[in-house]
Amino acid sequence: MHIHTPFLPRSRDLAIAALIFVLAFSLSAPAFAEDASPFAEMLGSAGLTEDSAQLPANRWRGGGPHSLPLFDRLWDDWRLLDPETERTRNVLSAAGGSFGKLLAAGSEKLDVAIDDARMEELRAEVSPALLPEAIARIHERAGTPLSGDEFAALKTSARNVPLSVNIIASVVLTRINVALDRLDAALGDVASDPARRRAWFYSALRLALFQGFDDETLHLLSDFDLRQMIEGAALLADAMDEAAQLISKDLGGMDFEFAHETPYGWIVLNGDNDDVYDIEHYLLIVDTGGNDNYGSGATTEHFDCPVSLLIDKAGNDVYSVEKGGAFGVGFLGYGMLADLAGDDSYYCEENGISAAGAGVGMLVDYEGQDSYKSRRLTQGAAALGVSVLYDGAGDDNYWTVCQGQGYGAVKGCGVLVDTGGNDTYIADDETVIYPSAQTAEHNASMSQGAGFGRRGNAENSLAGGCGILIDTAGDDTYSSGLFAQGVAYWYAIGMLIDLEGNDTHKGVWYVCGSTAHYAIASLRDESGDDSYTSTMNQSIGAAHDYSLTLFRDLAGNDRYNGTGNAIGLALWNSVAIFRDDEGDDKYETRSGLGLSGAHRPEHLNLGIFYDGAGTDVYPARYSDAKPGEIWVRPLAENHPQGIGVGRDVGNPEETSEGE
Repeated sequence: MHIHTPFLPRSRDLAIAALIFVLAFSLSAPAFAEDASPFAEMLGSAGLTEDSAQLPANRWRGGGPHSLPLFDRLWDDWRLLDPETERTRNVLSAAGGSFGKLLAAGSEKLDVAIDDARMEELRAEVSPALLPEAIARIHERAGTPLSGDEFAALKTSARNVPLSVNIIASVVLTRINVALDRLDAALGDVASDPARRRAWFYSALRLALFQGFDDETLHLLSDFDLRQMIEGAALLADAMDEAAQLISKDLGGMDFEFAHETPYGWIVLNGDNDDVYDIEHYLLIVDTGGNDNYGSGATTEHFDCPVSLLIDKAGNDVYSVEKGGAFGVGFLGYGMLADLAGDDSYYCEENGISAAGAGVGMLVDYEGQDSYKSRRLTQGAAALGVSVLYDGAGDDNYWTVCQGQGYGAVKGCGVLVDTGGNDTYIADDETVIYPSAQTAEHNASMSQGAGFGRRGNAENSLAGGCGILIDTAGDDTYSSGLFAQGVAYWYAIGMLIDLEGNDTHKGVWYVCGSTAHYAIASLRDESGDDSYTSTMNQSIGAAHDYSLTLFRDLAGNDRYNGTGNAIGLALWNSVAIFRDDEGDDKYETRSGLGLSGAHRPEHLNLGIFYDGAGTDVYPARYSDAKPGEIWVRPLAENHPQGIGVGRDVGNPEETSEGE
């Protein structure tokens, strides 16, 4: 059995291997960031420059007190969106299954960076110890020190644990006290107030699920120290990386059991048998093999247990919980799960399988044909914190209804990374559970690289966060209702990045790179013959109401089928950019609004369409869309700031025919 293990910066051999990989990758990858802008000449034909073709400087900025600094930077200059998307692609595709690197990528979007020097300071606070001593320290911190007899009994019980597993567990357990110190620092005075700590726990849960808030939630948003919390998470992520590397080694046959209850939950260490984990609160699970069944684990769903970690080496495992959330869940705390091998299935009703609120939730599954199913707030979903779901090799199936598959709410970054296989991403729209405001016949998906905020006036708005989905290989399928596949709403950022494969995208409205109401979205596909279809409206590089959207497909013979406002269409004082760099492409729209256009402006409202090399097919009604030409479409004489510009760089001798 081959097991993929994470890169650990302190391992010399792994560091050298990773450096070789990064160098090889950078030498073979196209230098997209060095491309000259294709838009200057097009904009000049409309009397604009890239400096003047920006959202109005005097636009309203009162959509919430917690907008991300990254959002503000991008919102001021749409030219930064393409390099930011590419940088996101580079960082996440190079992170592998490293908890530390994945966490750093997500927290950086929240303007929190934990550098190497700070990590060394945090590691220096950790005192090494084997299992009994590490457990005793946890008891001491919780205010329930072990008696002499209890410690002696613990030492006797720990003798049953193989030394290799003893070390693995100790690597993690010795970090927990320092991580909890950082969490307490993030909580401030609330850390020592059980009633308010409980209130903040439930505020974090409601905030993530409903974007709801009261006075206590506003205090949480303002007073919770995100940096201190993420520092604690970074220390645990470092421990998870080291433990995953250690357990990936050939440990030989394992037949042992160990269980000990602490004030923060159970510590359970098991060998290669098929084990069943009941619905309990677990501080740490380490399982070396077998086809296991987990009824809980890696969750802080009970506020008295602020840390929960799970490491499973191998086996076809079932992770399933009927009530509550589990499996990489951090609400007012830290939940992390590592599964190194096997065809695994994950299920929970909601707020699980990598979710976070005022905390960090992470699930890293290194290989296997895996399935992930949860109705809501799942698969990389976060508010006021970071949530990451990483899946390595294998054909995987992701299913949700809404708020999942890379979803970021207020002050949150939610990330889903899949690095291999032909994957299916479903934001279910067959059974309407969460009907959208636009059409009650379809769900509001808010998934697959979606950022979302609470829209209102200056008193009751909450700016959204950042949602990212990146898939690096395989022929993938994306389907959804409304708001999905690189989408954002209300002072939020959404990104969908797909590097390879012949992919299929299908949705209803506000999909395939689209925005609504003061938001920023990016969809980037780098290769393959792809298809993009929307069945109702607003899609494939469309922006609405002081928003920015960038849709970019870099290569392949692609098919675009948009309905309503689609394919480089701006609505209400926005900038929408559609860019297809090369390939023989076919464009279909079922309205006259598309292939660059601008509708209902009060200020500058700009739709940009650009097609590079290739022989393309356009609908016949777009008579100005001709190879080798630039076209400009002023909306109307009484709306001179509504402008659509387009260009097909193809040879003028090409034939372009349509419906």
